[in-house]
Amino acid sequence: MGHYETAHRLYRQSLTMYRQTGNLWGTIRALSRCGLLAYTLGEVGRAKEHFEEAALLAVIVHDLRGEAFAAAYLGLMACEQGDYGEARRQCEQALHSCQKAGDEYGVALCLSYLGRTLGRMGDVARAQDVLYDALERFRVLGDDHAVAYTLNQLGDVCRLQGQWDMARACHRKSLATYRRLNSAGGMAEAYGYLGYLAFEQGREREARRLFRQSFDLFAHNPASRRRVALLTRRWEKALRALGLLPPRQVLAGTSKTGELMS
Repeated sequence: MGHYETAHRLYRQSLTMYRQTGNLWGTIRALSRCGLLAYTLGEVGRAKEHFEEAALLAVIVHDLRGEAFAAAYLGLMACEQGDYGEARRQCEQALHSCQKAGDEYGVALCLSYLGRTLGRMGDVARAQDVLYDALERFRVLGDDHAVAYTLNQLGDVCRLQGQWDMARACHRKSLATYRRLNSAGGMAEAYGYLGYLAFEQGREREARRLFRQSFDLFAHNPASRRRVALLTRRWEKALRALGLLPPRQVLAGTSKTGELMS
């Protein structure tokens, strides 16, 4: 059992204890953590259920922060599923709540999710401004994981703007940060973003190499590997054109990525 699976099991146990003792505040926190871990493990339906219950309970006990984070996570999920209008609504609602509560980390997180959503909606100029704001806030807070995540989102928006050099610089900085943090899943996503950027610029050989590195990392990381389905959909155009679909061996757990993507 991997670290994410173990953490998920332990948080589910704590959720059961909070429910049994009637601790609604603890239940809200545990639901959010269970939701995040379920989402990371690819259990999207269960994650959504956790976040929706957390949001409902937070309203009941007037937990502004709990309500905001649940809304932010629901916004992130809606964005991944292509429901950008709902994603924007949830992220803006969460941002307003965090600003009202004076939660600096929450504000930065909501800005990051909102910027990602705006980029997917085509409002790339505003998305870029919002993501720069989020990035600076995370740097001040010293959250390197969030910095790396936001750098990838900013790089993707720069790509949409045709700012190729800036996009590549953002993804490379993200990769370097994830490498320093020893985050295989983060490195895999950064390689994927770099691969898609190379594909968009017509550098197919480089794109294949980068995508191979991405999926090789996923194949060696059982928890992150379950995000391959989402990421494959995001980069489907490039992967299909390069003959790299479908990554069945990665999803099944083998590390024979060279055979898969040759």
